[in-house]
Amino acid sequence: SYSKNQYLLPKEEKLYKFYNIKDQEFSIVLSEGREMIEEGLGKEASNLFYILTLLDNQNLDAWMGLGMALFSVGLSDDNQSQDSFERALNAFWRAHILDPSNIVPPIAMIESLIQLHRYQDAYKIVQEIVGEKLDHKVEEILNILNQEIKQKV
Repeated sequence: SYSKNQYLLPKEEKLYKFYNIKDQEFSIVLSEGREMIEEGLGKEASNLFYILTLLDNQNLDAWMGLGMALFSVGLSDDNQSQDSFERALNAFWRAHILDPSNIVPPIAMIESLIQLHRYQDAYKIVQEIVGEKLDHKVEEILNILNQEIKQKV
């Protein structure tokens, strides 16, 4: 008889395992996505990383890859830059949520916010997130952002 829970995966199970994709194969695809970004194929890489985030929404590398791919699209395509940087910011935020001790996602968030000219939000992240992890560099970053804010206001 049919049970509605019959096809649901346990919460801790990765969706890609449901499709018989092995961890090593998933890692290879992550690497291929990074290579695509380096080759200037940001849009194609963003599609690939998006699928990887669907297959394993707890994978830090997939979220960082998605953010990096979208960020590269923002840098290369003026027509889509605003949307791409916003989406990159969301992907980097998700990566930060997955590993709050990792300094890379907040720095990527700051770079996205700077591209969006949201200097005060970037300043806030430096103060609240990065500041406690990079004491010696924080003052320099804060000064740069402070100058940007003053120039824009």
